[in-house]
Amino acid sequence: MKPEVPVFMTRVECPVCKTVNEYATIKMGAYTENGRDTDFCPTGRVWRNQKYQHVNPLLYFMAACSSCFYTREFNKTFKEWKSDSAFRSFRQKIIREKHLNMLASPDGLIKPLGIALDPENAPQETAITKLLLGILEEKMLERPSDLDLGRWYVRIAWIFREMAGGSKTKFGAEQIQKARLQTMLKSLRESFGHCERQMDDIQGLIDERPGAEDPCRSALGGWRSSLNPVLKSVDDLLSWQDQDMPRSAASPDDESAVVAFGGYASFDAFLHAIAGQNPEIPRNEREAVLLSLHHYRRAYEESRDVSGGNQKIQVAYMIGELARRAGEIDQAEQYFNVAIRAGHEFIYKHSQDRARTALARKILEMAIERLHECRDAGKTAS
Repeated sequence: MKPEVPVFMTRVECPVCKTVNEYATIKMGAYTENGRDTDFCPTGRVWRNQKYQHVNPLLYFMAACSSCFYTREFNKTFKEWKSDSAFRSFRQKIIREKHLNMLASPDGLIKPLGIALDPENAPQETAITKLLLGILEEKMLERPSDLDLGRWYVRIAWIFREMAGGSKTKFGAEQIQKARLQTMLKSLRESFGHCERQMDDIQGLIDERPGAEDPCRSALGGWRSSLNPVLKSVDDLLSWQDQDMPRSAASPDDESAVVAFGGYASFDAFLHAIAGQNPEIPRNEREAVLLSLHHYRRAYEESRDVSGGNQKIQVAYMIGELARRAGEIDQAEQYFNVAIRAGHEFIYKHSQDRARTALARKILEMAIERLHECRDAGKTAS
């Protein structure tokens, strides 16, 4: 008996170029998950059709137009955009203009990302690339959704983790300490960079004054000669730390794992090239985690897009968990405590409705566990 195809196709017209595309949607029960990590990342899956075992379901999370590469999350809102009179009247024209301008721009990222899509030969890389295209589209909006951006960046982190064989699924004390050290080194480098800029300003003032024997001039030279070796030492430590952090993809030494992508020798080389044009293009799991953390935190603190109840509890937990993975332990503890308080309040308020509070009780349990892990890691670090 021929294995069942686990997806069905849906035809949707592109709101930008009017191309009618066929997008795949995963059928119910097409695969089962083995479990979930502490940031809700699936830790493994089994497809009923084994031909799809190498495919991450997130390959179908975004819909990218085959013609102009306009990309959005493939949900009901996108599928039914033609029925949304507000979208067609007020937003479609602006979206089309901005998208086409970026597509035509020689410095724009839509075209290099779009032409690199290769779902047959590079499904994981294509899933990340489609999420990046969706992120670019969202950021062109007048009021981008930080909640959606946080959701999409964390999914990129999940794919990077799977590409690394799940080697970063568990973040123990050692990984947290390494992340904290990297954060502190970057902060130190930024402080020294501020000192450099101040010395440049002083140099400018000195250059305007006559007199070669100005004591400020000789003092400034001494400061620079003292600071330069320190800067090099910090930069060397940062370089070493980057190499020491767990890799987000296969080791470059494993030639069988390196696949050409987007006209570059590897996906890693492709990402490094386009990241040079946009600092919010993550090149690995850690960078995706930090970007997700940034947008989740903004969504929560600015009360945009985040409703009350279960969603507020879950977002607070996600901020705590992403901060924990980034090595920002104090902030992680702060938001785990927020999730715990909000969870207790919600469960107490709806104590008679166990179905409504099921998710809150699960997240509350997870937040308490993560909070204990943060405190244990802090004791180990001290």
